[in-house]
Amino acid sequence: AFADWINNNLEKDTDVAHKLKLNDAGSDMYEKMDDGMLLCKMINLAAPDTIDKRAINTGKNISIFKQHENLTLAINSAKAIGCVVIGIDSHTLNSSQGKKWLVLGLVWQLIKMYLFKQISISNVPGLINLLMEGEDISDLMKLSPEQLLVRWVNYQLDKAGSVRTISNFNEDIKDSEIYTDLIAQVAPKDSSVNKFAMKTKDLTERAEEMLEQAEKIDSRAFVTARDVVRGQERLNLAFVANLFNNHPALNPP
Repeated sequence: AFADWINNNLEKDTDVAHKLKLNDAGSDMYEKMDDGMLLCKMINLAAPDTIDKRAINTGKNISIFKQHENLTLAINSAKAIGCVVIGIDSHTLNSSQGKKWLVLGLVWQLIKMYLFKQISISNVPGLINLLMEGEDISDLMKLSPEQLLVRWVNYQLDKAGSVRTISNFNEDIKDSEIYTDLIAQVAPKDSSVNKFAMKTKDLTERAEEMLEQAEKIDSRAFVTARDVVRGQERLNLAFVANLFNNHPALNPP
């Protein structure tokens, strides 16, 4: 899922063209991050201009010394923009150390930061529609992006006439019914999105049919049908954040 995001967002970057495309399973992602170039590029996606491009050592076969320079630059920059980098240095990130969870944890933090930076009233004034009775804008601004996304989903479900609500991105979404209603509600009218998935009994098949509808509006990223059925929270959170960024469907005040 993360590999797909990296492929899509960095495919036009000539500095890392020789590293892409990462395979769909992401199994080659760790080795291809050894020289730090991909991480530096991802940091600038999450927080533009954090790293001066001239400071990144680029090329197909850069020396070990320059690889460590890139990794150190990436770690320090990630820390500067708010990522947790405890236990991470230019040696522990190297794939030869076998500490894939460290790489995955940092990658997730950067992707999450990229997805969440658009979820704000300044970027989407229509978020004011999510205010509950007795609240004002200051209350809305206190909510985390995750909490805003939960409200957004429930707001759209209510508009769609659904009796369902969610409070999380694991147990509540496993049957794909909420996603099916949500996608149909926010999709542009000319997108040919349907709710046929609701008629499918097998949950994995239903999830796949739902994702086919998400693909019609360019919002299939991050999850597989299995991820939905298993309630993989991080991936489902990323899926919903991406859907929000593509199709907030909130009228400005």
